[in-house]
Amino acid sequence: MEQGNDVFARIDGLLKSRGRVVIAIDGQSGAGKTTLAGLLADRYGARVLHGDDYFPRPGHRHDPGQLAGVNLDVARFLQEIIHPLEEDRDIYTRSFDCKNNRLLPPRHLPFTPVSILEGSYCLHPSFGPYYDLAVFLQVDPAVQRARLQARYDAPRFQRATEEWIPMENAYFSSLNIPEKCDFILTMA
Repeated sequence: MEQGNDVFARIDGLLKSRGRVVIAIDGQSGAGKTTLAGLLADRYGARVLHGDDYFPRPGHRHDPGQLAGVNLDVARFLQEIIHPLEEDRDIYTRSFDCKNNRLLPPRHLPFTPVSILEGSYCLHPSFGPYYDLAVFLQVDPAVQRARLQARYDAPRFQRATEEWIPMENAYFSSLNIPEKCDFILTMA
């Protein structure tokens, strides 16, 4: 895939010139953000941070610091991910366990020259330009639907199609997220 090779070349160039790279991968649900992050992590020995770990906890969806239309815990996202990334620090991340409605114990992710943040909303302009390279992933609607059906049980699939995907699409279009990215990749 030529575009994929272009992404590798850009990362290699940034590493050579800066010594470190923060990659942000945003895009549609089911487009392959986590898969691409894993591939890049394997190639570069990178730490991967998942936006899904910052799903809003019950009772925190309407905090004053919450951004309209952003389906993640903004305060935790800034404190645990964005600020340490900007300062090239180790990260202590606490994933939110949606099934049990609780935060898991902190995981330590030491600094690595390549850090990857993947997930919808990770390129929201309110987080500032913390990244060196932005990638947007899109997927055919039929492929997206099939992947989400395989991923979720019936109630969560319904919630994804009726709530989460419309929120994502509004975020992408209202803030022109794809147009602000260095690469737009269509995943098969």
